[in-house]
Amino acid sequence: MTPLLTIFLIGDKIEVSAFELFLGTVKVVLLPVSLGVLVNKYLPKITDRIKSIAPLIAVIAIVLIVASIIGQGKDEILASGLSLIGAVICLHICGFALGYWVSRLIVKNTDVNRTISIEVGMQNSGLGAYLAKANFANPAIAIPSAISSAIHSLIGSIAAGIWRSRK
Repeated sequence: MTPLLTIFLIGDKIEVSAFELFLGTVKVVLLPVSLGVLVNKYLPKITDRIKSIAPLIAVIAIVLIVASIIGQGKDEILASGLSLIGAVICLHICGFALGYWVSRLIVKNTDVNRTISIEVGMQNSGLGAYLAKANFANPAIAIPSAISSAIHSLIGSIAAGIWRSRK
């Protein structure tokens, strides 16, 4: 949906290649997920060996991507002051809260409500940062996604830690 939404929402305001956005999404999301599903199904012994370290490798990769973007955009981040960071924090707090409370109205299961909260609150900012960096000349376009990735990871980790202690 990212390429279609980009064209629909901002396509007439900026030059954007929907096909390049599509290819980037395939590279970052579809290929790794498909590969993981296939390895899990057809090579379960390999999956058993790597499943304990795979999350750590994924976290390190995202941290490196985000750190690179934030490092390159340090001046833009400092110039925006707290408005950018405040907006990102509000976005994710609202996402976590709405995910929890709306799901609670529909499904009266605390574990499901918490899971939906984390899924809604932790949207794929890493994908946004990659697509912005790969498809736009101005590196500052990726900064909000990179900050968003750091913020939602922090809030999500805190929420998961609190909820884990409250079984």
